[in-house]
Amino acid sequence: MSNNVEEKILHGTTTVGIRARDGIVLCADMRASAGYFIANNNTMKIQKIDHHAGLTLAGGVADAQNIVDILRYHSNLHRVEKQVPIPIHSLARLCSLIFHQNRGYPFIADILVGGYDSEGPALFNIDMFGSVEEKSFVTTGSGSPVAYGVLEEGYKDGLSIEDAKGLALTAVKAAIVRNIGTGDGINIATMDKDGFPSIYSDLMQRKQQKEIPSSQNIMAVILQSIPKEANVTKIEYEGPRIALFTTTPRYLLENNETISSLVNVIKKRIVVRTDESIRKPEDEVRKILADCVPKDADLQGTIFDTATGEVSIEAKRPWLLQRDAKMFNHTDVTEKTGWRIRIRKATTIPSRTIQTINATLKQHASERSRQLKQVGDEIFRPRLSDRTEISLYTLGGFGQVGRSSLLLATPESKVLIDCGINPGARSAMDAFPRLDFVNLTLDELDAVVIGHAHLDHTGFLPALCKYGYKGPVYCTEPTLPMMNLIQLDAIKVAAAQGRTPIYSERDVKQIMRQTITLPYGTVTDISPDIKLVLANAGHILGSALCHFHIGNGNHNFVYSGDIKFGKSILFEAASWNFPRAETLLIESTYGLKEDIQPSRQEVESAFIVAVNKTLAEGGKVLIPIPAVGRAQEIMMVIDHYMKEGKIVEAPVFTEGMISEASAIHESYPEYLARELRQKILETDDNPFDSEYFTNIEHADGREEPMREDSPCIILATSGMLEGGPVLEYFKNVAPEKKNKVLFVSYQVNGTLGRRVLDGSRQATMVGKDGKVEAVTINCGVEKLDGFSGHSDYNQLMSFVQRLRPKLRRVLVNHGERKKSESLAMNIRRMYRLSAHYPQIQEAIKLF
Repeated sequence: MSNNVEEKILHGTTTVGIRARDGIVLCADMRASAGYFIANNNTMKIQKIDHHAGLTLAGGVADAQNIVDILRYHSNLHRVEKQVPIPIHSLARLCSLIFHQNRGYPFIADILVGGYDSEGPALFNIDMFGSVEEKSFVTTGSGSPVAYGVLEEGYKDGLSIEDAKGLALTAVKAAIVRNIGTGDGINIATMDKDGFPSIYSDLMQRKQQKEIPSSQNIMAVILQSIPKEANVTKIEYEGPRIALFTTTPRYLLENNETISSLVNVIKKRIVVRTDESIRKPEDEVRKILADCVPKDADLQGTIFDTATGEVSIEAKRPWLLQRDAKMFNHTDVTEKTGWRIRIRKATTIPSRTIQTINATLKQHASERSRQLKQVGDEIFRPRLSDRTEISLYTLGGFGQVGRSSLLLATPESKVLIDCGINPGARSAMDAFPRLDFVNLTLDELDAVVIGHAHLDHTGFLPALCKYGYKGPVYCTEPTLPMMNLIQLDAIKVAAAQGRTPIYSERDVKQIMRQTITLPYGTVTDISPDIKLVLANAGHILGSALCHFHIGNGNHNFVYSGDIKFGKSILFEAASWNFPRAETLLIESTYGLKEDIQPSRQEVESAFIVAVNKTLAEGGKVLIPIPAVGRAQEIMMVIDHYMKEGKIVEAPVFTEGMISEASAIHESYPEYLARELRQKILETDDNPFDSEYFTNIEHADGREEPMREDSPCIILATSGMLEGGPVLEYFKNVAPEKKNKVLFVSYQVNGTLGRRVLDGSRQATMVGKDGKVEAVTINCGVEKLDGFSGHSDYNQLMSFVQRLRPKLRRVLVNHGERKKSESLAMNIRRMYRLSAHYPQIQEAIKLF
């Protein structure tokens, strides 16, 4: 039996491991055979265990994959518990124990474990019975006799990692020539002090260079196409873009056809950057701009981005500085300053969040430049596989509202879409995305894509960075400050409630440095085989539908996130027109047939009646409200109807993040509805800064709104009564019958807001001293649905019908199970489409 087992292990592969002075090299062929039958010619026999460790597989596929899953699990567990990577010798010993404990019914596998830890590079061989040996070089599989001859001839102590790569490739190539079970290509991976980069495919690259341009080919095409007059000094990756640095920017800026024709050839985004050598010092640039900017434009400030060589000019009348403005020529100013020009509207209330982001990015400009280059290297690397398999893994937000998260996976790429928390959950297993379902190491992720800033879509993202994710995060420009604001507030809320936050302020700042912002409608490569386009979702500021173009047009997947398919005061209706779309994943927050929201006129009339009745009785109206989106909309409604005399004039107090969120809205008018955008851009009037509003900056300012004889309107966060200043107001308002709690946003199951809405007459909450307080609820409670940033049932169905081109399949998420089920059933019935409502921890094959 032993000989037979040994034959099975040796039959049909060649793997090589070499310890170099500065790292580890693992190398393997790509052929999987069963006897004399070639079962697969594209097998990945090198597997990443963690960012510093990997292994090679020889033997039975199922047994070997089981070992990989076990080692990944324990490696991740060690990293979380100890806050350090697992040592390589511990990983090898663990593998040995697994084999030894199962020696009666052995795993049919032979494993090489290698990596780089605090003690340097280490390489181990573990056989099927658990014997473990540390090696300088080793080879396994049926081609190992041939490979050993090459290794013993060529190995020397102190080999560099590049020399070791060459030796490993030579050894496996020799086995391919002489061994029938070895062939079809070579995978090779290196591990050094910087970790485990992508697995490189030697023979596959040469095969694919005919079809997919490698990074070297792209650079060669650019160099051949750019005229000498352009004076391009260097070409670098800048995340998903290719940056051309020039000492004479005028040539490329005035000859747009040069860049356009180049983009048509390489099918990649190109940006023109000024060479660092011609960029004038910032103080000198400020003086030049003070002279160049027309006085009527009213220059307010400048923001320098040293990573990209751009300067943003903030002016009160930005339309006087646009590209077609007669008095301000962008090319002339770029030539004078050596910096590319961006124009922004100066806000009446500066955003502290945006100021912090700008300062952080400037402080870490060098690090950010390196990160962007590394991201580009990963995006534009040669493809490692010519297979096209597309799968979705549901990690959260299915059959529930909260912790939205899913993984889009191909043989080439892994992209995490949203990374939220469930604010109403009482256990970690129910609160966070089930990343354990996919046995995923964070280094394997190519990208994270964020649809919008709410915590149920971004609340776990800082924890992802805390535990080692170092890749790019893609979102719209306003989503970055919005999610930054909300995540930092969540830390404060947790501390106030006596809970330990799952991440720190440092982790939130790390997200700033890893985020790449994208405008609506721009096609962007985010991995070698996935392109992303963001489109308006109409939900909150910067919210996006995410369109993924996968492979060479093999499949197009649209993720709705939260959408509003109806125009509001703040935003245009969600976009519905895409070049191609085979599969749609759509939310179902209001997925039942009876989930019909009143018209805008009806809900505003109901709001006026509810507020006036309470104020007339001498009561307070407490509106628990999300700071982002709903608060700004309600503020505009109150301002409008108080000015018209339809709402009784009374003090309006805001507290929480509302004032800061409003400042961020004003900073990005291009993402707002057309009428509101024009008002902000073309006037000095800030619609979010009314004379009726008083913002409470500190707890000391609550005295007036909490006075018993003070009828008023209070807007405070959070919208679900789950922490924030609203709880202090709730304690004050709830016991009195003359007062009212008015909900204008969705209340998730398990939250205090939902319990109050469902009729609970008593609430318990933690006080400032840490003691539990009981609050009697005698006040009126009312909910108005028409202000929701979610589509109602009719709007969801209309969106599916309107979406172009016609879909093949619809998946339903982000709703209570009965709502998701109902919406899927009605889509099938009405539109004759395949429609399904997955649950958490399902794998769905798209293609």
